Amino acid sequence: ELTMILQDNFLKIKSKMYNVVKSFISLSKPEKRFLLDMLLGVFTTNSFNLMSISRNLPYEISIKHIHKRLQRHLSNNIDMMNKINDYLLKISKKFIKEDSSLYLDGGDFTYKEASTYDKMTIVRDGSKGVYKHGFISNLLVCDTGVELLPLNYEVYSRVDENYKSDNSNTLDIIQKYININGSKGIWVLDRGYDSKILMNYLYANNCRFIIRQSHNRKITHAGREILIKDLCSIYKCKHSSKQGKYFYKHCYLENIPITVVYHQKTSDITLLCSGHLSKKEAEQSIYRYFKRWSIEDSYRFMKQTFGLETAQISNFNGIKNIAAIALFAWYILKCIEHDEELEYIAMKEAKHNKKKKVKFKYYRLAEGMKKILNYIVVNYSIKKKNTKKSLTIEDFLPKDKENLIWV
Repeated sequence: ELTMILQDNFLKIKSKMYNVVKSFISLSKPEKRFLLDMLLGVFTTNSFNLMSISRNLPYEISIKHIHKRLQRHLSNNIDMMNKINDYLLKISKKFIKEDSSLYLDGGDFTYKEASTYDKMTIVRDGSKGVYKHGFISNLLVCDTGVELLPLNYEVYSRVDENYKSDNSNTLDIIQKYININGSKGIWVLDRGYDSKILMNYLYANNCRFIIRQSHNRKITHAGREILIKDLCSIYKCKHSSKQGKYFYKHCYLENIPITVVYHQKTSDITLLCSGHLSKKEAEQSIYRYFKRWSIEDSYRFMKQTFGLETAQISNFNGIKNIAAIALFAWYILKCIEHDEELEYIAMKEAKHNKKKKVKFKYYRLAEGMKKILNYIVVNYSIKKKNTKKSLTIEDFLPKDKENLIWV
C-alpha cells in the first residue's frame, strides 16, 4: 500500500512538471525533453553536476552518452535563457498587480576552484566579501503581497563581446518587463541602483520607484537647492512606524518630483521615492524597502537548493542556461504551491511541522520533491543492477503509458 501511494505521488508530481513544460510553446520537442531531464536531475540531486544528473536519469543507455547529450544541449542552445525569462515574464503577468513590489538586485556566480572557465573574470562574492573567479548576475522577482514570483535571471561576463555596462544590463531587464507588463508594480532597489540615468528612465516610462540613496546629490526643496545630507540633518524624525521613526519631504530631482524619506533606527536609511507621497505612502515605502530582503533569500535558495555553483561546465553559454533552468525549477515549485493537493503531498514528505510558520517555504517543497522523485529513481537503479532483464521506468509505475514521461 505504501508503495502504491509513493507511485501515485510520483505520477502526480511528474504530470504537473510535464504539463508545465508542455505549455512552453517556444521550445522544440528535443528542448522540452532536455528541460524535463534537467529538472528531474536537479530535484533528485540538488545540484547541476551533470555526471550526478546522468546517473539519476532512467534511460537504458550508458551514463557517458546521457552526460554527452546534456552537455551538448547546455553548450549549444544559445536561446534557452532568453526563452525561459520571456516565458516567466508572460506567465506571471496575471498575478502582478499595480501595487506589487518589484525587486531587482545584482549578484555573483562564483566558483571555489575553477579559474579557466569560458569568459570568467574576477568578481566580488557578496556573501563573504572576498574576490573570486566567476560571473555577475541580475535577478528580478515580484512580491504580490501574497507570494514571491520569479521573473528573470541573467548571467553576464564583463569580457563577453555583447556586454556593454552594468547600467545597460539593468535597463534591458526593465525594458523587457515594461514591454510585457507596462508600468504595473513599484520598483524597489538598493543602493547599487542609485543612478540618475536609471531614475530618469523609470520616470520617462511612468514607473514608480523606491531607491535607497547612496550619493550625496543635490535636490530642490522649498524652491532652493540643498544636499540630501543637509536636508536630513535639518529636520527631525517626528513620525513613528513599526520600523522606527522617520520624516518625509517633497522635493525635485531636476524635473523629477520625488519624496525623500529618512528613516532612523539601527542605521540611517534615506529613500528616494517617485512622486509626492502622502504620510501613509511614505510609511509604506519604508515597509516595502525592508521586505526587499526576500530577494537575498531568493539568491541563497537557488544556490543552496539547486547547487548553482557546483556545475562543472566550462562553456559560458552553458552557465547562462544553468541559471535559467534553476529559475524555472523554482517556478515548478510555485506551480506545486498553487496546487493544494500537491503542496500537501510535498510538505508531508518533507515532514513539515504545521505549527511552525515558514517564511520561505520553497526549501521544504524542494525537499519533498526530492524524496518523492528519488523513490522511483533509486528503486530503478537498484532493480536494474540486480536483474538480467532489460528494465525501464515503466516497471515501477502503474500501466498508464499515456501519462509517462521518462520511458
